[in-house]
Amino acid sequence: MQIDSFGCNGYKAFKHNVSIDVKPLTIIIGKNNSGKSNILRLPRLIVRALANDANSSFPLEAEGLRFGEFFRDLVYNRQANGKVSFSLRVNENSEILDFTADILNVGDVSPGAGRAMIRRLIIREPVAKILEWDGNSIDSPRYGTHGEVTFTGLFPVALPEWEFLNPWRVRAKLLEQEIGHLGPIRQEIQPSVRASAGKKLGLDGDAAVLWLAEDDELLEVTSQWMKTNMDGWELGILRQGNNIECEASRSGVRVNLAQAGQGIQQLLPIVVQQLFGQKQNQGQRLFLVEQPELHLHGAAEAPLGDLFVNTAQRNNGTSVIVETHSENLLLRVRRRIAEGEISPDLVALYWVEEHADGSSVAKPISISENGEVDWWPQGIFAEGYEEVRAIRQGQRRRFTENHQ
Repeated sequence: MQIDSFGCNGYKAFKHNVSIDVKPLTIIIGKNNSGKSNILRLPRLIVRALANDANSSFPLEAEGLRFGEFFRDLVYNRQANGKVSFSLRVNENSEILDFTADILNVGDVSPGAGRAMIRRLIIREPVAKILEWDGNSIDSPRYGTHGEVTFTGLFPVALPEWEFLNPWRVRAKLLEQEIGHLGPIRQEIQPSVRASAGKKLGLDGDAAVLWLAEDDELLEVTSQWMKTNMDGWELGILRQGNNIECEASRSGVRVNLAQAGQGIQQLLPIVVQQLFGQKQNQGQRLFLVEQPELHLHGAAEAPLGDLFVNTAQRNNGTSVIVETHSENLLLRVRRRIAEGEISPDLVALYWVEEHADGSSVAKPISISENGEVDWWPQGIFAEGYEEVRAIRQGQRRRFTENHQ
């Protein structure tokens, strides 16, 4: 199952409607604390809620990723008895599910006192249907002629005319397992790790070395990528019983990767994730990557753009959503579009901006076939130009002062 689009309204910093079209490569940019990470993580929250089969409150955690302590934390401005809406469009083998769920934080007189309740569920596809709370009882909520309705996750149960949603709940559970997410700070490489087959890469990428140890082909392509893009450093795996070490070597010099610089350590899980995703039939459909450029020199950021482009080009049903501050990464993607290496139809770019009232919006930026954008936020990625201009002004001022 693939995600075509997702969105929200009244979620965290996003007071108004946000809609994100998911392309093979979707890039999210914006200033610090504008809400970029909240947007990137939103698919995990919606899919977790959709897959939830417990008769309990709205889930706030997905495999160690915490979205809030209370449901109020999801609502814009943390409003007591506030409402948040989530939208999702997914497809599998030409079958489509497209819905919006409005969720109320009811009975909230203090943080933690309220609970989430489905106010309205709108299904657009595969069948147009609406289920809406009558606004009266909270303890035994009733939904029109259906009377009292029980929900697990976002969907009702024990309603015969709504049973067409049951397969989608099962598919959501599978999709949840097919999401690979790397957070903004990856774990430092350990000097040695114990062999453990089948471990997920993890939010902090802690299983990257294990993945290399289990897959010779992945190790080979990862080592080659590092050699090409990280100043000739190659990778190897050393085994001593159940202990595994990752070794970096260049020009006859060998070091345990745990003693290498932070840049290459932070980079390794991303390279492993993406090269794994470029393999056919690799079993994952959505990769989320936060701040891939962390601790990297500017010259090493552009190859990350190529890495994500190559994943997007594979046409194996895999999508990548990247949240970044890197101008070089984005320029490399635009360059590849201009060179005809990738179609602009495979790339989506969003700018997340905070308004004066503290709310945020996500605005699409279109990239043409020649790599140009249809608009650009003022002053963004212009810092280098402004610094050079200030240097020149300083030079002229000092020259004038010294020659008066």
